[in-house]
Amino acid sequence: MKVEDTFEIDAPRWTVWKVLIDPSYIPKLFPEIITAEMEPPGEIRTGSRTKVYGKIGKIRFEIYLEFPRVENEVCLISRQLPGGLFHLFSQAVFLEAVGMQTQVKTSFEFALVPEYAAKVTDIALFEKTVTNNLHAYARNLKEICELLPLPS
Repeated sequence: MKVEDTFEIDAPRWTVWKVLIDPSYIPKLFPEIITAEMEPPGEIRTGSRTKVYGKIGKIRFEIYLEFPRVENEVCLISRQLPGGLFHLFSQAVFLEAVGMQTQVKTSFEFALVPEYAAKVTDIALFEKTVTNNLHAYARNLKEICELLPLPS
């Protein structure tokens, strides 16, 4: 299944980029994610890997991701490593500066591992929940990046 979004964020590209490469934002961007562990620790960069833990309904899951392409203020690409909930999970985020705004294009593709799919009683509802979670990513990224800084 594929989920795509294109939207504008009322913030400069570097602001959006800082959120994308900061692993502490992963659980804030994806509602079903509980935590993410980076290897090596620090900002996401080409070659980074993460283990993501989450919960959808009563199903606890893990996703192992690597970031084969992280291009400064341009794109962030991740793909799933073997193991975990999905047989396939990939993410591509592309940024383009439009004045002081940023146009964001996201693309997610996923497919459940058959063993997990066999445990899900309503596969359509499960896929809809995952799809809604991925659409929430766009809303959350926009909301976080458009927050005004605190007065000093």
